[in-house]
Amino acid sequence: MKGHCFMKSIAYPYTYSNVNGVWIMRDGVGDKPRRTPRKNEVVATGLSAAEVLERISGERLGRHFISHMHDLDTDPSAIRAHYKANGYRVLLSEEFFVHDSDEIPELTCYPQVARVSTIEQSDLIRKQRRNKKAVRDIDLESETPEHRLYAVLDDKQAYGWVGSVPFGESSWIADLCVLPRFRGRGYGSALMCEATRDDRRHGVRDSVLLASSAGARLYPHIGYTHIGTLQLFCPKRS
Repeated sequence: MKGHCFMKSIAYPYTYSNVNGVWIMRDGVGDKPRRTPRKNEVVATGLSAAEVLERISGERLGRHFISHMHDLDTDPSAIRAHYKANGYRVLLSEEFFVHDSDEIPELTCYPQVARVSTIEQSDLIRKQRRNKKAVRDIDLESETPEHRLYAVLDDKQAYGWVGSVPFGESSWIADLCVLPRFRGRGYGSALMCEATRDDRRHGVRDSVLLASSAGARLYPHIGYTHIGTLQLFCPKRS
């Protein structure tokens, strides 16, 4: 929850709380209201679909998602069937991975991966993200940042980037992106290896992430283990 909410709070606060054994994430209170409020999110793990719906039945969620996480031994079709029967539709499915060893491939690329440490570097990435900040200014030069951002870039161009949000001995790896015209050059693998390796330098013992189908093919090659699945649902009448 912390890693996901942190990444969504770079421009505007996003908060989480545990309600009846499920996590609910909502827009926080910022300096000024968002023009378009984000949907609320429910995250559940270790529960059946019926238990999740029962526990949120009294909550005023409005427009919302349900992220149902389960291990690899759970039948995903049974979960989908129950949500569909109760007025939800499936949006997507992502895979959950963890890296909990010090064995990380030594992969390099050109330009080399480096931690983003200046406003100028941050602005290069921001231009590629439609003016959405990728990292807070306060984290750029901090020796103990809450968020570390790594990128492949030069003086004029950002080619790709990925972030790490540490919490205790774990970290949340998020926002991996390589611009389409620069894919196939090994940037994604090099970014992931450097982020994971730097996590270890800073005392992190396990790095976790959610992966799309493309990422799910990449991550095992650099030492990540597939441990579960996240299925995302929303009400049909949203």
